[in-house]
Amino acid sequence: HPEIDARELGLEWAGIGGSALSQAMLARIESDLGAEGGQGWGVTETSPICVVGRLLPKHASLSTEDQQKIKLNQGRGVCGVELK
Repeated sequence: HPEIDARELGLEWAGIGGSALSQAMLARIESDLGAEGGQGWGVTETSPICVVGRLLPKHASLSTEDQQKIKLNQGRGVCGVELK
């Protein structure tokens, strides 16, 4: 949006779906929006999200590069989803 820099959105996390999250998009979410970025994956027949790539508290001590690798990964299964 052309006015994104003029707005205070108060976002903590911005999720991306529909295609893979690129490193450039992740960097822009985190720098321009001040939010943690991540991605979720699912299919029409599911609840719509099966897995989500998001940091856990234990990841706080990792380097920025290692944290980005986790965020760019497909992620972990969400509660109640059985993965095979």
